[in-house]
Amino acid sequence: MPTASPPVLAVVDDNLMFASRVEAQARRLGFQPRTYSLAAPSAEELAKLRPAVVLVNLTADVWDARELIRRLKAEADTRGLPVAAYAGHKETARLAAGREAGADAAAPNSMVAGNLTAVLAELGVESPAANEPAK
Repeated sequence: MPTASPPVLAVVDDNLMFASRVEAQARRLGFQPRTYSLAAPSAEELAKLRPAVVLVNLTADVWDARELIRRLKAEADTRGLPVAAYAGHKETARLAAGREAGADAAAPNSMVAGNLTAVLAELGVESPAANEPAK
């Protein structure tokens, strides 16, 4: 019997070094990361992909992260996707702006890169690895 594909965790970040840290953590948690670094994904693309979570870097230079979050939360097909926005821990105005744009959670970079499980818990998302039997 074929096994199901792991759920996708979308990372929208133009900083590939940071995104690679998030990707590694996502894989350990049982997700299949999909990173967007050159352009933000469209709401239509994410509606088709149906990621378990969308992580958005609020400090990206390549796109307007707040507008992306607003679009995702405005479209009927993506409104229900859990979105976590992130920025530096001292960038409280950016984190607040991410929440105002509609992000379901806003976390400092260090939390996203170092304790993704806590960010997922705030979103009400359980990692697939949590359901695997111990080896």
